[in-house]
Amino acid sequence: MNKKILVGAVGAAALAAGIYFKTIDAPELTNCGGEQAKEALEKIILGKKVTLNVATNDTFGRKVASVWSGRTWIDQKLMETGWVAYSSSTQDSDHILQNIDWKNREKKIGIYSELCTQYENKEKPIG
Repeated sequence: MNKKILVGAVGAAALAAGIYFKTIDAPELTNCGGEQAKEALEKIILGKKVTLNVATNDTFGRKVASVWSGRTWIDQKLMETGWVAYSSSTQDSDHILQNIDWKNREKKIGIYSELCTQYENKEKPIG
């Protein structure tokens, strides 16, 4: 399939409603980090022209795409916020996103922070 679609100035909700990022997984809005991921996407793309490199449609009819604004890879910018997780992809052959995800895990930021991930039982610690 692999086609490009130029989307005019968009709001994050309008983009996210019919698009599934090919390279990253974002939490559902009702899950921990969901609102933060949505806000991060809005900060990155709100009012900007974006290009969708559509690979396919998923079983729900959403376009599976990598998202660009000019020469800026939106998938990478969103990954850098820490509010999304890496999803295996042939597009990330040089492991840019995977390395960012590992750093986010090591630094415990975004979805890997104590806000969303329990690293120790503070109520009943072992020992």
